[in-house]
Amino acid sequence: MREEGGTVIDVLLLEAQNLVRTSLRRLLADLPDLRVVAEAGDCDEAVRLARRHRPDVLLLAVTRPDVHCLDACVRFSRWFPSVSVLALVAEEDVHIAERMLAAGATGCLTLQAGREELEEALHAMAAGERYVSDGIARALAVQRILPEAASPFSRLTHREFQILLMIAEGAEASEIAERLALTRKTVCGHRQRIFAKLGVRTEVELLHLAWRHGLVPAPPVERREGARERSPSH
Repeated sequence: MREEGGTVIDVLLLEAQNLVRTSLRRLLADLPDLRVVAEAGDCDEAVRLARRHRPDVLLLAVTRPDVHCLDACVRFSRWFPSVSVLALVAEEDVHIAERMLAAGATGCLTLQAGREELEEALHAMAAGERYVSDGIARALAVQRILPEAASPFSRLTHREFQILLMIAEGAEASEIAERLALTRKTVCGHRQRIFAKLGVRTEVELLHLAWRHGLVPAPPVERREGARERSPSH
């Protein structure tokens, strides 16, 4: 947004956790030429606020792998192409960074980034440029050069990765179908392809793989006491 005296970058914050969102707002308040115009706790609220405030940048903190974060990237890239999306991911979540960029994010930093780099990224993206932190860019380059270093989840399509995250959240096939506006049969077909691509036979094996790669915060046995050995067709 142009204002007397220079350009002010309007930022919309999207983060479900209040403490993280408050910390980001306070950090941005100390940066010159930046203004937080609104804050959202979920994707639907962010869409409503974007229509009202027309921000320059959506700042999306991915504090844990979440299907809603991917949805936000997809929806903003389609509905608000003039709004740049900057995703903040954990340093070790290269596969999440890769997915966010593929889903429409125009920039990606780690949550460990310093104030100066965050400011640099926001200014670059408000000017229409892409910005990916050096660490993430190097990790993605290594994956391209050395396929064995790539995350096994790179084999999944965007829809399959969405469903994987929902399975990791504990969602049943019928719930996934309802949330994604699909039929249960279609969801079961995606599950079968996910299992085949990842080389697992049961949901417990799938969740252990997701845990080893940081997609879920604790081993499946701790998260789901008595987890069932469900096959991909259930």
